[in-house]
Amino acid sequence: MKLRTSNLNGFNHVLSDREFNKRVMLTFALYKNDMPAVWALQEVPSGGKSQPCIKQLQSLALQYGYEVIMPEKTWKVSEHPKSIQSVLLLKDAKNVEVLKLDDSIELYNRYNYVKAEFDGAEYYILNIHAPQTELFPGHEENDGYVRLRKHLAKQFYAVLKEEISKLVADGKRIILLGDFNKNLEQPEVKELIILGLCDIASVGENTYFCTGNNAADSVDHILVSQNIADEVGSAKCSVDTDFVKVQKLSDHATVDLDIAI
Repeated sequence: MKLRTSNLNGFNHVLSDREFNKRVMLTFALYKNDMPAVWALQEVPSGGKSQPCIKQLQSLALQYGYEVIMPEKTWKVSEHPKSIQSVLLLKDAKNVEVLKLDDSIELYNRYNYVKAEFDGAEYYILNIHAPQTELFPGHEENDGYVRLRKHLAKQFYAVLKEEISKLVADGKRIILLGDFNKNLEQPEVKELIILGLCDIASVGENTYFCTGNNAADSVDHILVSQNIADEVGSAKCSVDTDFVKVQKLSDHATVDLDIAI
């Protein structure tokens, strides 16, 4: 079973002449012979004039045999020109059911959460894009924007931990993947691992290489619950940075996890 996470946008797209539709076409073309069962995409432009990007992505995904799962409110696409969404692509999944985190969460556009069956086994899959809390170019350390991001990140991780805790207690098979905007040593991710998630095949490479003020780091992860890890015969994680950098597709590498159960 192959799992993949890709942040398709990021800061670096500003440096490229390629608009989103061209970049997503290149991305699909790159992996056309190596399509995963679960593909988590983050930072898909959807607001204002970017609405055609969603249609382009849906069309491409369907051509490659994917079911496209989008956050509920994405269907009423935000008019904010900088609105972005996370999108989950599933291949050969059965009995797919879209679930929700706590309704009070403010960041409804930052996750996809589904229950789905692959080869007769049921999985709970969460594609997340956690709020960035480090400094942004042009922002001071404690200005209002940065304080807001920190508040949203705290709220997001609190809701996520509560949900993961419930799923672990119920013995569910969990796949949590996406752009965490935190490395494995930071408290937010450590707490998720303590709850019962595993980083079963990390390669330890940087997955984020923004050319702005932020330092390179490993912030894109694929975690699975212990009951999945116990069933795995072999696992291999790979980070594809070269193509992404050369083509200026994003400032995040593509991360794959191949597991044999």
